[in-house]
Amino acid sequence: MVPLARGLGARGRALATLALDPRLEGFDPEGALFLDTETTGLSVGAATLAFLVGLGAYEDGCLQVEQVFLEEPAEETALLERVRHRVEACRTLVTFNGKSYDLPLLRARFVLAGLEPLPERPHLDLLHLARRVYGDRVERCRLVHLEREVLGFERDEDIAGEEIPERYQAFLLRGDREGLLPVLAHNVLDVSALAALLGELSARASREPTEGRFEPEDRQALARTALRAGEVRFALTLAEEVTHAGRSSPELRRDAHALMARVHHKNRDHGAERDRLLAALALCPSDPKLHLKLSQCFERLPDGLSKALEHGLRSSGAEPEDARARRLARLLKRVEGARRQLRLPGF
Repeated sequence: MVPLARGLGARGRALATLALDPRLEGFDPEGALFLDTETTGLSVGAATLAFLVGLGAYEDGCLQVEQVFLEEPAEETALLERVRHRVEACRTLVTFNGKSYDLPLLRARFVLAGLEPLPERPHLDLLHLARRVYGDRVERCRLVHLEREVLGFERDEDIAGEEIPERYQAFLLRGDREGLLPVLAHNVLDVSALAALLGELSARASREPTEGRFEPEDRQALARTALRAGEVRFALTLAEEVTHAGRSSPELRRDAHALMARVHHKNRDHGAERDRLLAALALCPSDPKLHLKLSQCFERLPDGLSKALEHGLRSSGAEPEDARARRLARLLKRVEGARRQLRLPGF
């Protein structure tokens, strides 16, 4: 199980790599505010209220969670002002799907209440990072699934999200405080999971030991993200590990070899690119896209024209048929030209 204190070890450079955002290199976990809302609906329209806002921050090495609760809709201004105070005091906001939901909802409530808008802060939305690393394996990348499949814990008797607005309505209509207790517990777990997930993601991207689950699919996805972020050596290391991992499927090892071939192609090392593509093809011999890549690669290599034609003939379906026809015609013409040259005296 990943402990909550893991978030204190989060590294800015690792998070910047995962977020594809160099501005996060200065991230400091002790200046982060973990935010999660419980609302009266799923939209961000004027009728939706944030009746509970969970705010977590590290203090003296421990995660402290404050919950701001709206006892009466008429008291919303006080809730919003408290949220503003906490946001002003933080250096970075950390949410899960906050860019699409929590923050737009809160900003809309500030406008409707006639208040000055929330101050802007760098925003780290862990949903996007989790999708990049775990999206090939974890169902829909919901927080509850990440807790079970990555962080190593499962909630006992957690309330379903669709029940939460009803519990708040029951509180407003009948004063049912006991019915809100599972909602409060749910919110605390959400905020706590953000801290653990932050630490786990950072540890994976900075190659530090951690207790979370990390499968070959996750390693390959992290390699793709590292490559997008320009961390080429890190991407190659991860992909190489995938090719040797015992739990890697043939398709996953193929993709790892193909990723490394792409790096060698960018570096114009076409010999290394060819070797990786052939290794990928050995795992999936009928893959037309690999045959197309090999055809393109061999065409760049000395004495590779016949092999380029051979793989081009086996690339049906990998590109539009008219483009393939032009490629094959060009290769055939070049191969025949090379043969005629070899028949000339002196060759």
